[in-house]
Amino acid sequence: MRTILRIISVLMLILGILLLGITAMDIGVILQAGGPQVLTGALIGLTVALVALNGVFEVIGGILGLRAAKRPGGSTATVVFGVLALASGVFSLVTDFSTPNLCACILPALYLICAIGIRASRH
Repeated sequence: MRTILRIISVLMLILGILLLGITAMDIGVILQAGGPQVLTGALIGLTVALVALNGVFEVIGGILGLRAAKRPGGSTATVVFGVLALASGVFSLVTDFSTPNLCACILPALYLICAIGIRASRH
């Protein structure tokens, strides 16, 4: 379980960093487009809310997963985060059933399963 959690955590870290980079590029593109200030501000806010927050959550999840894989005593936060990440993915899937949303549930589900396994093994 620890090895799988490490792999998933590294994947989440990479994904989170990529999402944060994409957010920066999106903001740059929106600013270069130079539309009306109200529209530009709204698009930047939407980009930050949807993409950057997801990137931050992925990075936090990766860090928590790596910490729990190394030291199972701190796995409670990892399980809580796994539940929140999976709930978010399931909500997206229920509101818009699509292949990308279905795939977005797989990584959090594996993360949660490994986190619960590590938490159970520490007792």
